[in-house]
Amino acid sequence: MTYGVEFLKKEMSSQVQQNRLNCIAQNTVGKKILDVGGGVGMTLDKFDPQDKTLKTIDNELHFVKYMKEKGYDAELGDITKMKFKDKEFDSVIAAEIIEHLPNPGEGMAECFRTSNDQVLFTIPKNNAWEEHSWVFNWIDIGPWLVVSARRNPKFQGVSETAFNKEKQK
Repeated sequence: MTYGVEFLKKEMSSQVQQNRLNCIAQNTVGKKILDVGGGVGMTLDKFDPQDKTLKTIDNELHFVKYMKEKGYDAELGDITKMKFKDKEFDSVIAAEIIEHLPNPGEGMAECFRTSNDQVLFTIPKNNAWEEHSWVFNWIDIGPWLVVSARRNPKFQGVSETAFNKEKQK
């Protein structure tokens, strides 16, 4: 599913989304930050560019162009095959990305590989959007967080090539 700039800006402007973005910014450590799947930059906009080195990658060219116009260091990239060095960033943020991947582990592994200190993932709880590959749920039971991930039935048994073609529709 390809989102437009205006759609994503509107989607991210709700108070719930702003609270999520503020929480990410307040809990991010270090000076060198990578935002994977940065979209329209709503996450990076929460940081002071005078205080941090901010970079974003996205797999959609229109978002990369938009972020460059905003003055960010942005490039086309794939969360599962990032070209960065091991431990290149203090923090890596992947907000609302993992649920879209056919194999979330590949993207998560790349985030851990490129981070020197911290990785932040945000995943919608009980997400049931048609284009999500995985549906996540979690239960907070005191000192544990039980996380469940189930493949979206729409993509059960679909090869990765067919999956990617289906998601482009």
